[in-house]
Amino acid sequence: MRRNNPSAATDSLTVVDTIAAELRADIRNGVLRPGDPIRQDVIAKRHGTSRIPVREALRELSSEGRVIIRPNAGARVAELNLADLREVYLLRERLEPFAAGIAVSRLDEQAIAKIAHVLEDLTAMRTGDARFHELDLEFHHLIYQACDMPRLVRMIESLWETSQQYRNVYSWLPGEQRLEVSHLEHQLILDAIRRSSPEDVSALVALHIRRTRLTFESMPQLLPQDGG
Repeated sequence: MRRNNPSAATDSLTVVDTIAAELRADIRNGVLRPGDPIRQDVIAKRHGTSRIPVREALRELSSEGRVIIRPNAGARVAELNLADLREVYLLRERLEPFAAGIAVSRLDEQAIAKIAHVLEDLTAMRTGDARFHELDLEFHHLIYQACDMPRLVRMIESLWETSQQYRNVYSWLPGEQRLEVSHLEHQLILDAIRRSSPEDVSALVALHIRRTRLTFESMPQLLPQDGG
């Protein structure tokens, strides 16, 4: 009887995790865009592995809603649609203000100074800058993680990953005014944190998220109505 090799299982899992993380990053950063095909043979060759861990990674991304796998048609990056955006952003509008409101009383001066530093760097950037989304995420994450509710933070992080493709589309829209409003909202959130006002922080975070959703809903030509 063949004996299981724990080391081999661990190695296989590591390859799957590595491939899944790489694909997530490519989708998040727009390297792979909605509808793009994902070539299993190319990915397997790049990682020096068989197609088996690639298929496992794709199944993982499929369960997260990032990839669509169809029999005899292969895998593609999931298409964006208005119904999905509404669901993701309505969830964000509930969870993130809740986390931010709890976090306010737990942010000390050092943490607030770090948030302010990130915001200073973020405000100096344009949406096309390579680190814009990274700094935007860091600004919000530094606030939410202070709520000390790991499950809630993981849920928020998952929704951020899912919404990143929509945020990419949003950032491609013309007009600097939207960017200026976003910077102003970030500053108002920081000011409310400094005032130790959880109610204001929650309301401002909800408004900040809602504005993106309402922009898409007011411009339905940006996204199809559903995924069909």
